[in-house]
Amino acid sequence: MRTITTIVLCISVHLLFAQSAGNQKLNDMTRWNSMDKAPETVALIANLNEMSFHVNVLMNVKADAYVAVFSISQVGQTLVETDNLSSRRINGFINSLQSIGIDTADIFTDMISLAPVYDIEVDKKLFSETYNEKPVGFEIQKNVHITFRNSELLDKIITASVQNEIYDLIKVDYFVNDTKQAYITMETEAVKYLNEKIKGYEALGIELDTTHKVIADAQRAIYPLERYATYQTFSRPSIDAARKRTFMNNDVKVVPSPRITTLYYNPLPYDNYDIVLNPVVSEPVVQFSYTLSIKYTIKDPVPKVIKQYYILTPDGKVQLLDMK
Repeated sequence: MRTITTIVLCISVHLLFAQSAGNQKLNDMTRWNSMDKAPETVALIANLNEMSFHVNVLMNVKADAYVAVFSISQVGQTLVETDNLSSRRINGFINSLQSIGIDTADIFTDMISLAPVYDIEVDKKLFSETYNEKPVGFEIQKNVHITFRNSELLDKIITASVQNEIYDLIKVDYFVNDTKQAYITMETEAVKYLNEKIKGYEALGIELDTTHKVIADAQRAIYPLERYATYQTFSRPSIDAARKRTFMNNDVKVVPSPRITTLYYNPLPYDNYDIVLNPVVSEPVVQFSYTLSIKYTIKDPVPKVIKQYYILTPDGKVQLLDMK
């Protein structure tokens, strides 16, 4: 009975892990013992005469505006027909966008290309065949840029595009109006964190030479377009097919459903950051990263000087002179 209980518990733990970690984890490992190991935290002393402090700050900021870019390709037998068909789809798209509250000033059409379309014409002769390219029509390509300020509008924008036979969403750009304030906020938090850390070292009796210090900082912005990762769905054959195969002595050929590859938003992890502002992320955000480093020279202990004076007596003896 003890052995059976142990097996059941192991299976239950494995299933619970899959539910709490998500199927994404199953793409990264094959068995339970291949889980990523947490890196070991090691503190190193590089130079006995210097003390360096570093702080990494990450700030998640929701975008103030978004720009979605759609691609439209249209072919036709004549130039006029091609342009009319393309304009009809774009104008219908613009009308649909206006109905959901997007102003025409926030819509821009970018002309990309206009080129002839060729087909192969076979010229048959008595002893040979010649294949010639022959223009049979035209293809026009345009992009439509749409600016919006509420992320929930994107679903409605996509619906409007599909209704007008526009299916290619190229990208969505994210914009933050006041990036300067984001960096100021992170710098303030970094300085506060470093000051507290330095006080802790001073409490240990380490005296830092504040007149000799070197300061360096770095910053960058990580946009959602950089943080999308591929994901392959985790699928299995159906239970019914598995049962039939069992009852029919493995005579049933089971064809598993295809595994679909998709994308998901994978924000920058927090493990390398000392401070994370706005840590909970429920939608794609702009992630601002800031690093502040400062290096102090440790003061050498000042030696205590003891002065002693001696005199030579008339009889040739050296005698310590009391200066008190």
